[in-house]
Amino acid sequence: MATLTISQRDIDCLSFVHAHKVATAKQIHREIFRNAKTNFYKKLRLYEKIKLVNRLTGAKDFDLSGVYELTKKGFKIVRANHKGMIAHNRYKSSSSYHDLFLVEIKNCLSQRAIVTNYLTENQIQTRADFDTEAGLVNFKRSHCDALAVLKNPANGVILKVAIEFELSDKSMKDYRKKLADYYNAEGIHAVFYICYDRATERRVKKAELEIYKGENNKIHYLLYEKLQVRDKSVTFHAQNSSSITV
Repeated sequence: MATLTISQRDIDCLSFVHAHKVATAKQIHREIFRNAKTNFYKKLRLYEKIKLVNRLTGAKDFDLSGVYELTKKGFKIVRANHKGMIAHNRYKSSSSYHDLFLVEIKNCLSQRAIVTNYLTENQIQTRADFDTEAGLVNFKRSHCDALAVLKNPANGVILKVAIEFELSDKSMKDYRKKLADYYNAEGIHAVFYICYDRATERRVKKAELEIYKGENNKIHYLLYEKLQVRDKSVTFHAQNSSSITV
């Protein structure tokens, strides 16, 4: 019978899948195993065999390496190794294809020097500190896709930014509700809306104009394809003249 002596890298791997809800084999390898390619695929098969992860069948997969999610057994290991931090049950993915893009978005943004911390939805929703800390509770209530903490190197100003990824259109009612909640949420200094295409971006922008008429725009926009230029800074633009470069 297959067994596994849990190492720190195993904990890191399972924690990574927990944080993102789903991840492809290539994404897991890139983030956790890096150069240990042969060992990685043997280890991934062992994770499956002892039921720490499941490979999803029928999931749309943009890198053709297989989509994986954490099992209950795998989550127990993650929770046991983050004692005192994980206070709630995790969310499972309701749209694995959407969530795979979020893995890429974290990889792109978290490498920027200005980004000092980056937390995914599952980290936000399961961690105890998001229940009570004044600067964090609204990120949990908003069900944002992620939270990025930015520090301006010139003046040390800290911005806590909600991340939203729009892969396809939602109803205008849904957009208006979400955007109004962000404008009313204290502690959320800005929102980065990353849209897969211009048509979706135009709809979000239209909804914002319907619910907010002021000059201090919280919402900043960027097309997903522009984020993929990893060796250059990118600028998120609001509908007024403000912008944030990361």
